[in-house]
This record gives sequence, structure tokens and C-alpha cells, in this order.
Amino acid sequence: MQLKFDQVTKSYGPVRALDGFSAELTDGIYALLGPNGAGKSTLMNILTDNLKQDSGQILFNGVDVRELGVRFREKIGFLPQHPGMYEHFSASNFLRYMCVLKGIDRRQIDREIEGALTAVDLSEVASRRISTFSGGMKQRLGLAQAVLGSPDVLILDEPTAGLDPKQRIEIRNYISRIASSKIVIIATHVVSDIEYIAKSIIMLKKGVIADFASPAELLGRIEGSVWNLHLKKEEAQDAINSHCVVSVTKDDTGVTVRVLSDRQPSEDATSVPPTLEDYYLTVFGTQEKTPKQGE
Repeated sequence: MQLKFDQVTKSYGPVRALDGFSAELTDGIYALLGPNGAGKSTLMNILTDNLKQDSGQILFNGVDVRELGVRFREKIGFLPQHPGMYEHFSASNFLRYMCVLKGIDRRQIDREIEGALTAVDLSEVASRRISTFSGGMKQRLGLAQAVLGSPDVLILDEPTAGLDPKQRIEIRNYISRIASSKIVIIATHVVSDIEYIAKSIIMLKKGVIADFASPAELLGRIEGSVWNLHLKKEEAQDAINSHCVVSVTKDDTGVTVRVLSDRQPSEDATSVPPTLEDYYLTVFGTQEKTPKQGE
């Protein structure tokens, strides 16, 4: 299975949201990372046919998706960042309604609903009205509707927003399990959610691909460039002003400052293994730090 973007471009007046975006995706998980305004939402809306590109093509198995039309849309599962739901529906009735819209065989609907609710741990509240759900429960229900019918292409915009740490891990593991036979595109600000499950990371900056590689390749590019400085509290501010800072941690003995630097910033600096968040900051800068979950 192959999804190919060929020079996809989209502008809003003088602002070019996507600028010649080109990539070839096959089965597996692809993380779409970038600050607000990078073009992530524009790309997803074009792929789901909610928006038309100005130029360029998207090909699914060699055929333009515009030619495929509804035949391609039937292969897509989509979780938008803010999914709309009928609040007076129960969870199971909402999924039943979505099954009908997706054209799922009526003989398979009950099995589809049961499987989807189990996957997102909502089976026990299947008969409750959506209006009584918390934000995290609604997010999980949104994921459940996206996977109905086992789509070939799964597009998830901030899939773990509003979830607690345990739920985030469960959803992350679930997505990883089902991704072997799908193309999964995850747009997120929570870098840790995709660091260990993504096949490749697409770094998008102002509509242009800034980098496109596996997590291991990206981390290899900054190996030896991440340091911990353990300082007295009164020394910390000077270090923060002088270096590209990832994080600052205080304890009883002082302050530990995690910094990015091509060379050892001081004699007592300790080299530490890089994370994907470290690489994110090397691409996008410390002024665009990862927002808190749900922002």
C-alpha cells in the first residue's frame, strides 16, 4: 500500500500553508510534528477531502485520490482535533450511526462496535449519553469511530489530547498494534507519544518538510549534543541565558539545566542520551517549545 504526495501546495491569500509537500508513505506509523501554523491541519484536511489543494497530486496506490473520490474516502478513518458528536446519543448508538454512514455491512455492525469500544476502554459506558462523558472519554470515542471498518489510512489529529498517562499509554499501544497493515498519520504536540512507535517522523515547518527520517536517525544527528549542567541556584540564570535550554529541574542541591550544544559547554557538563524532544527543539527552536497536552 502506498500513499504519495507530489508537490502539494496550498495558500491562504499571501500565506503559503503547504509549499510543494512531497512524501511517499507505506504501511506503518508516521508522526507529523511541527509548531502551530506549520501546515499539519491543512495537510490532513486536504487528505480527507475537506479542503482542495491549489496544485499537486495525492496518489493512493498510483491513482489520484480525486479520481477515486468516494472509493478513497471509504478507506479513510479520521479523528479531528475537536471531533463533533451528537451529545444526546449513547456511545453505542453514535458508533452505530457512524457505521451506517461508512457503509459497513449491517451484519458486521455489532461486532465492529463491540471491538471499537473495547479497544478504547468504553465498553462499560456504552449505553451512557455522550453529554455525560468527560473530555478524555469523548476523545477515546472519537478514536473508536475512526477505526470502525478497519480503514487502510488512519489520520489522527492529537489522539491523546485530554487523556491521563495510563490512557495515553493504552491508546498508544493500541495504535501501534493495528498499524502493521495500515498507513497511520499522527499529528501531535506530545512528542513522547510517538517517539517509540513511529516508523518515520515528518518535521513540518512553515509548510515545508524540515526533516523526514526514522526516530533513530533523528536522534543520531544530535548524539553527543545534549548535556546536563548541575549548578548552584544562583548560577542557573546565567546558564539559561547563555545556552539553548531544553529543561530546568530544581532539587535540594541546586539546579540541573539540560542544554543543547555541539561542544561541551563546561568542564563539569555531563553528556546525556538525546530524546526526540531534544531534536524537535534543534529544528524549531526553544521559543516554540512543545505545548502542554491538549493545547
